[in-house]
Amino acid sequence: MRHILMLSGFCAILVSCGQNTNKQYESELNQRELVLKKKELAFLHRDTINSNNHRADTATFVTSIDSKIKHDLPFVGKKEFETMPGASGTGTPHRYVEIMRNGDVFFGFIQENQADGTVTKERYFAGKYRTYMKSYFKKWDNETVYYKFSNEKIYQVDKNNKILIGVECCGVSNQDLEAKCPCESKLY
Repeated sequence: MRHILMLSGFCAILVSCGQNTNKQYESELNQRELVLKKKELAFLHRDTINSNNHRADTATFVTSIDSKIKHDLPFVGKKEFETMPGASGTGTPHRYVEIMRNGDVFFGFIQENQADGTVTKERYFAGKYRTYMKSYFKKWDNETVYYKFSNEKIYQVDKNNKILIGVECCGVSNQDLEAKCPCESKLY
């Protein structure tokens, strides 16, 4: 019996030592986990601050670009024009230029066939706004047309940025077939 009691006491001591070792190990793991969580929180906090500063810098940069673009644009929206009114007929397309807020420029036309009432519309991206722009009108065998324009007027120009002059640019009110007028139009 005495051996049994000694053996059970020895087992109890081993078990308690093992439990103490396990409890100590768990305590160390909990402390390490807490340290890691603190580091992670500090890292996330630092990352959030840097991210917010970066976002603010980006927003300021985008805003400054956006305001510069808006400042340099002659207008935002769509305006119609006709640089060759003398060549106009009943089915002549109504051309327009459209400038988006971001500086993208589109040229287009709307044409109604007077005989059958069909409407043809086309719109072409010409690039970012510049005072001198190139446009393609696919409807007329990939016609390339060059324009330069401001807030109130648009001019049809050649590749060298010289205003075109011709009889077809004079308008219906000018009856003189020998007259030559600049190909220009008010933007309305």
